[in-house]
Amino acid sequence: SAGDIVSTGTVSGVAAFSADPKAWYLKPGDVIECEIEKIGILRNPVISWQQAYGDKFPVAAPTGVK
Repeated sequence: SAGDIVSTGTVSGVAAFSADPKAWYLKPGDVIECEIEKIGILRNPVISWQQAYGDKFPVAAPTGVK
């Protein structure tokens, strides 16, 4: 009803305790879908950092960045 908050996901650490933790983490090529009846489906593809920003993921913050 009006004012409801919709949340998806799991609590922190769930994947870490599975037999194959890496199989549970999102990776490039995965698609996340969330559907609300009578409203529609939201689909988000997972892409790599490099696909999004054209650079490799930074290992540490650049000098001078806090």
